Amino acid sequence: MSRCHEEVAISSFASSGGFFGYCGLAYNFSACVRVMSAPENSYNRPSYPHICGRAKLWGKPCPLGPNVDGSCGGVQECKPTRSGDRWKCCRPRSQGGACANGPLPDGTCANTQPPCRPSASVRITRFRLVAAAAFLTVALLFAFGSGGNIVSSDDFSFKNAGPLRTGHAESMSGKGCVDCHEPHEKNASMFLAAITKNSAPDSAENNKCLDCHVIGTSAGDPHKVETCVSCHKEHAGLKSPVTSMTDAQCHSCHKVKFASFSEGHPAFKKGYPYDLRTSLNFDHNRHLSIHFVDARYKDKAPSEGETCISCHDTTKAERNVPIKSFEASCAACHNDKIKSTALTVFELPEFEKNPFDFKDFEEVCRSVNVEAEDEFESVSTEQPNPISAMLFDFDPEEIGEYSGPIAEFLKQSIDNGPSFLGDKIKDLDGNSFDMLNGLSAEMLMQAACSWVTNQEYEGPEISENGGWFADELSIKYRARKHGDPVMKAWLDFAADQENDPVSESLLVSDGPGGCISCHGVSETDAVRIGWKSVTRPAAPNFKYPHKPHLNVLGPGTQCQTCHVIDKSVDTRKNFEQLDPEVFKAGFKQISIETCSQCHNKQRVDVGCRGCHSFHGGENSFAKSQFKHETKVKKDY
Repeated sequence: MSRCHEEVAISSFASSGGFFGYCGLAYNFSACVRVMSAPENSYNRPSYPHICGRAKLWGKPCPLGPNVDGSCGGVQECKPTRSGDRWKCCRPRSQGGACANGPLPDGTCANTQPPCRPSASVRITRFRLVAAAAFLTVALLFAFGSGGNIVSSDDFSFKNAGPLRTGHAESMSGKGCVDCHEPHEKNASMFLAAITKNSAPDSAENNKCLDCHVIGTSAGDPHKVETCVSCHKEHAGLKSPVTSMTDAQCHSCHKVKFASFSEGHPAFKKGYPYDLRTSLNFDHNRHLSIHFVDARYKDKAPSEGETCISCHDTTKAERNVPIKSFEASCAACHNDKIKSTALTVFELPEFEKNPFDFKDFEEVCRSVNVEAEDEFESVSTEQPNPISAMLFDFDPEEIGEYSGPIAEFLKQSIDNGPSFLGDKIKDLDGNSFDMLNGLSAEMLMQAACSWVTNQEYEGPEISENGGWFADELSIKYRARKHGDPVMKAWLDFAADQENDPVSESLLVSDGPGGCISCHGVSETDAVRIGWKSVTRPAAPNFKYPHKPHLNVLGPGTQCQTCHVIDKSVDTRKNFEQLDPEVFKAGFKQISIETCSQCHNKQRVDVGCRGCHSFHGGENSFAKSQFKHETKVKKDY
């Protein structure tokens, strides 16, 4: 071996830590170096933490190997040695021997190559794994060895997931964790079971949450009952609400993702929120722009700034703002109309021949004066009214067909009062008790006695308070007040009958009591009258509180900030047909832009749960969704 190669071997051996890194400092150890560095062997460093990257990739390491700090030491092919004032190439014979160019004047190797990326040796890798395993073992022993606590406080227990919220903490039956969680077996396999077995209270096999809570389980429910803990985190502290959620949790399932409500939220559906015709035929545009400014109604119309709150009760505003009573909002203008049109239940028709023999009624109708007539001339020239034709089942245009049923009705009215009429109503599934409530048998008998003797009835003065009365040729009812139960019963009865003449005479805007001028008639599965001012039903999983918005905007005309009247729509035309889904809303659609004027990052930001709720709309986990008959009786 040449002196140059001896120096290379000494240097390599020294850098590897051989003889404590001291062997390469003197040539006296060249004999031992020759033993470790054969001419064809690059370098041997069994205890060195890194190996050449070229050895790992191509199986051909460089002769110098990595530096102590793990960086590449083989950028230059050799480390020249100085002999006197000259530098000599020390490239080993295994790499081609001394190069033709030789070292540079400054003593550096003239031949360079790209650096490699040294990797950890097998020895150091084993050391690191052993050290990590030892550290983990000590940590586990420290955590679970004595009582399972890092410190003595239960708040830092590895076995305790954390304190429950107040409501659930008070509802525990005393069993502790197993009140909600499936217990693991007390044997060596419990650790494996704890990792592989789902012991959450909402497991598909046994949902303990439903032991107390009741929520919808319909196929269309987007939030399934078996995934409670994916949204609700229980062990978060006594004061932490179990309903708190982040927008990120919502976005983990929902495909449409956006930054915030004002930045990317999908547009509201067309026509929102007016997706169904209201039950009341009320034209906001005509009232606000015509009636309320008409000088004739100035003393009855609401003052400026109170047009909305004159009808809507903002003190009870929640998702909907309820309408005030008829007496508070409508009676000043519309009360007189209620008593203006009476309901005609029976009207004496024209007879060609006298169908009665007064001798049959002389004992009962003794007070009626009967004059002999050479030739019969009917006191009435009218046709039977539609209600009589429906109740007694005849064609009102055929005199010969209705004479018998009408004669029987009058005879029964004299003998039995309203019972015969009530039986006819029951035959058509009507509520005779409500429909004939207050009808006097005495009045009915006296009127019938006059008509069977072909005379007009002269009864007492008609009461201004309304109710049943008989005039010359008919029996009528006039509503006593708004919401009169007898009038409502007759109109509901007419709506239930598939009889066009009756519907056309009663279920019209100028009909009895003026009811249908305001209360819309709709037909879906059946014909129904909208007696109550029911607004659109609550949308699933959606909530909107009016109250905080009214607190900011103030009640009154500020309502039109969101609810803008569409002056091009005549709301009255919506009620000319019976389909409640065919209509034009009297208000313009509410858009995202309307809401985002306030709800944005600069003013009042709102997350998903600001508008959306779960498990059945606005109520969410309300008291009605809690099984009070279970082990806990506390409301919370």
